[in-house]
Amino acid sequence: MANIKFGDPERLRVIETIQELKNIKLKQIGNHKKFLRGSDEAYYCIVGGTADWHGIPKDVMVHAIKDSSNFYLVIARLLKTKIELYMGPIKPLVDSRGSLTENQRGDFHFDLKTPIDNTLPIKQVSGARLYKVCEFGYDVEHVRETDSKFKHLLKSLSPAQMSQLLRELDIKVDG
Repeated sequence: MANIKFGDPERLRVIETIQELKNIKLKQIGNHKKFLRGSDEAYYCIVGGTADWHGIPKDVMVHAIKDSSNFYLVIARLLKTKIELYMGPIKPLVDSRGSLTENQRGDFHFDLKTPIDNTLPIKQVSGARLYKVCEFGYDVEHVRETDSKFKHLLKSLSPAQMSQLLRELDIKVDG
C-alpha cells in the first residue's frame, strides 16, 4: 500500500461517516478539503493516510489559534481493508504548536504513536490523544479500480450523452 494515498474517495467516505455519526452536515471552508464546518457550528480538520505523520494546514491552524474551543481534529487511518476514525479536540496541538514541525508553507506536521485501547496519542504533544469513534471496512484497491473504470467511461461519452447523464442525475438527486 506504499503507493496508495488518502484521496478524495476516502475523504468523502470519512465525511459521510462523520455526518452520520454526529447527525450533522459538513461543509468545506474555502479551498481546503481538510477544513470543514458542521451544522453543529463546530469546525473539523480531517486528515488521513497510511503513514503515521500528518499535517494541519497553515490556514486551519491560524483559524484554530483564534478559537479552538469548538474545533476537532479527525484522523482517518487508511489500512489495507478498513479505515479507522479517531477524533478529539485540536486545542492541545494549537497550544503546543511550537513542538510541531513547521514546513516552508507554514503547515504544522506531527507524528502518531501506536493506538492503545482505542486512543491515538500524538508523539510531539504529551497528553494529547484522539479517541476512536469508529472503523469501517474499505478496500482501497477496489475503490481505485472502480474509480478508474468510471472515469474512463465518462471520458468515452459524447457531450450530448454527458449532458443527458447529468440531467438524469440531477433528477434523481433532487427527486
